[in-house]
Amino acid sequence: MVAHMLVTGIIAIFSAIITAAPTEEFTTGRFSVETHYASRNKPLIARGENTTVIANPSDSNVHLSPITIGTRTFTLFFDTGSSDLWVFSDQLSKEQAGSHTLYSPSSEAKELVDYKWNITYGDGDQADGNVYTDTVTLGALKVPSQAVGAAQSVSTSLTEGTADGILGLGFSSINSIQPNVEPILFDNIKDRLDQPIFAAALKYEGSGTYDFGYIDKKKYEGDITYMGVDSSDGFWGVTFDGYEAGDVQTKSSIKGIIALTNLTRGSDTGTSLLFLPRDIVEGYYSTVAGSKFDSSLGFWTYPCSGNSDFALLVNAYKAIVPAKYINLGATSEGSSTCVGAIKEMSTSDGVDAIFGAIFLASQYVVFDPNKPRVGLAPQVGMK
Repeated sequence: MVAHMLVTGIIAIFSAIITAAPTEEFTTGRFSVETHYASRNKPLIARGENTTVIANPSDSNVHLSPITIGTRTFTLFFDTGSSDLWVFSDQLSKEQAGSHTLYSPSSEAKELVDYKWNITYGDGDQADGNVYTDTVTLGALKVPSQAVGAAQSVSTSLTEGTADGILGLGFSSINSIQPNVEPILFDNIKDRLDQPIFAAALKYEGSGTYDFGYIDKKKYEGDITYMGVDSSDGFWGVTFDGYEAGDVQTKSSIKGIIALTNLTRGSDTGTSLLFLPRDIVEGYYSTVAGSKFDSSLGFWTYPCSGNSDFALLVNAYKAIVPAKYINLGATSEGSSTCVGAIKEMSTSDGVDAIFGAIFLASQYVVFDPNKPRVGLAPQVGMK
């Protein structure tokens, strides 16, 4: 089941009435938050190892954005594959805290006594702690009494990462807070937005945006193609009609989820990958001269000069992922062999595909949780 793949240890959600916390007035029903791009500074693969929020890939290709909790600003990873909002806190050991910005509850914060959260991501990364309500500021919008997870324990890989925590943008049914449901951040702001939607315009090796409350027509070309979402497992589940690569085209359906969660243990590029069924992966690499599967890496490799776009099909629309987005870089410094970001999805994961950051970097993606549906259009400059 998908929920068990991406988030394990999530308890059953007790029956509760979810009400949106009031937000401070802001004038436009939309706003912007920016981040900055940080380039990769290490080899890609180590063998054996109404609001706009600007997002940047870090050196591990994670898109990070600022959010303020209380009076302190954190750099968070926005994830459509989970729904918890949590941050590193001063309740962590020095070793686990690392160099992260730490949440220290202010006098205005309120601890929810006996409330806990515990989340395990698909790659085995785990974090847990207690729960506070505090004022959260996203762009121009302040949300008082927002539930925030204060980490008391985190996995080593999270400590070594660049994000100070995660803001989940999945559906509320997969939130891990217990014993009772607390409204997730988007549920607390959606009624204050011009439209109860958000959109992602992530970029290839550069700054991108998360737009809350509106669709920015300056960021895409043509019309938006919408597709229905299966949210029964709490994720943004979509089904494409097929794919195209070179002379290869298949019209069989591809069911998967749109998620930025790191899914591959032993790789620092999990959030950049496009996970697909084996026959599609093999079909794609058959169009790339010199490609082969490297079992020691667990990735397909090919000459760095290799070049083949990949497109997902929905109705008459082709969502094209350019070849350069699929090239994750050389296997080691100075190597002429590169690693491909299209990777086989394990049949035990309970879903056919994960459409990750390289897919989102090519599209303007509209998330409409009320319908629910997802809209796609090529980002400006992609054609």
